[in-house]
Amino acid sequence: MEVTGAAGGTARLTRVVHVGRRHATLTIESEPENLTVYIDGVERGRTPLTVELDRDLVHVRVRHHWLGEWEANIDLRFTATLRIFVELR
Repeated sequence: MEVTGAAGGTARLTRVVHVGRRHATLTIESEPENLTVYIDGVERGRTPLTVELDRDLVHVRVRHHWLGEWEANIDLRFTATLRIFVELR
């Protein structure tokens, strides 16, 4: 699935579903690398980044100081593993 953000960046999503797990693994990769990642408004690191989160709704924002940002609300409630690739130009 490919998603275009409000600032014009695009992201490809890959989702794997596992029943019974309490946490989801979210991996965010980007072009260029070293973009700042915010999850629910909290800075979590820089791309490439892998974090384990509660299976819930989360707001993800990937930002570069002059290339702009990409953001989306992501539903992790039924997902065990999600990989997002963000491209900012």
